[in-house]
Amino acid sequence: MTDRSVVVLEYGRFGAVKPTRVLARPPLGTEIGPLSGTWARIELAGERLWVHKKWHGDAAAFTPARLG
Repeated sequence: MTDRSVVVLEYGRFGAVKPTRVLARPPLGTEIGPLSGTWARIELAGERLWVHKKWHGDAAAFTPARLG
């Protein structure tokens, strides 16, 4: 994520070493969340995704209030 672009990447289930594909490039300001628990379930770009707690802070930084 930058101030101009967001890219959502998919990683393997058991090895988050390298991304396996680009899932989406949502517009800035797209709401993600609320996120809670070890694995938060969200819908984005027509796909059901699970976000590990490790990445909740990055996803929260993507909300409109934090971007502006």
